[in-house]
Amino acid sequence: MSILTSVKKVTTISFNFKLFFSLIKKLIWISFFILISCTAKINLDEEPKIVWDREHCTHCHMAVSDRRYATQIRDSKGKTYFFDDIGCAVEWTQKHSDIKVHKTWIRDKTKDKWLDSKHAHWTSGAQTPMGYGFAASEKASEGSFSFAQLKSTMKNKNKKQKSTNK
Repeated sequence: MSILTSVKKVTTISFNFKLFFSLIKKLIWISFFILISCTAKINLDEEPKIVWDREHCTHCHMAVSDRRYATQIRDSKGKTYFFDDIGCAVEWTQKHSDIKVHKTWIRDKTKDKWLDSKHAHWTSGAQTPMGYGFAASEKASEGSFSFAQLKSTMKNKNKKQKSTNK
């Protein structure tokens, strides 16, 4: 009888281990699915972070280092693209019309802050990293223009260059 009792105890213990590992396995899967469902969603309107001198311009591949003219674009999927000059950003978006731009940020030329490019006041004649010459400011000044006008100016300039090159 003692041998039979020992066999029953071993069987009971092994069954408990099986149950224990089965529960652990289920807990791991449940934790995995909870973790995936709770991952942080990107707020498309939240100002993206940049690591100066480490990020490279998506268009010309130069380091983004001049804080007065840097630009960031966030697409509708949450991906952020960095540019060293608004001109690079505008040309890149014209070439990549398949990407849906959600928001474009530009640095204020005199303050250490990001501006929504649509609300910025633009001027030309600045010495920018790639020579496009456009600078943004939070406040309007004489001769300043809108972002739509900036894009239109660049589009017309590009058309003229293409017709001259033919």
